Amino acid sequence: MDSYKILDWDSELFDFKVAAISQLKLDEKLLTDILNDLKSQNVGLVYWEPDARDSISCNAADRLNGLSVGVKRIYIAGLPNMEDQYKVNDANFTTLRDKAIREDLINLVLERAVHSRFYRDPEIRKSHYKALLMRWINSSIDDNTIFVTMDQQHLVGFVSLN
Repeated sequence: MDSYKILDWDSELFDFKVAAISQLKLDEKLLTDILNDLKSQNVGLVYWEPDARDSISCNAADRLNGLSVGVKRIYIAGLPNMEDQYKVNDANFTTLRDKAIREDLINLVLERAVHSRFYRDPEIRKSHYKALLMRWINSSIDDNTIFVTMDQQHLVGFVSLN
């Protein structure tokens, strides 16, 4: 079905099927149909991020006992031409070259994780959130370009680009 996708990475981590609903606007009947389809496939967790301004979708999620655990913010900015995309002009914002700060980066992620949907969902927090974050940040450090910002010798922020 085009209205959702089974998430392999999440499913492997949680050891049960996880899916994400891709449609942003659903009424209660359509949402019920999708959830019943997913239930028939033994999906144990479903992510859905309806448009917060859409009262029909939000009410449908509420009536079907959805749990709101996160707020997604999307920032849109103009991108420089492609040949400049990896240039960093701020002297305090550099690429991660020293893998010795891996531990600092992991600690920063875990510290800020209390604001994530994985921590805010009590079922995930009790069982899987730390493993999920550790897997994500280690994979990010190993496979992505990481930009970090330091305050003297302390890591204060990062961006992971894939």
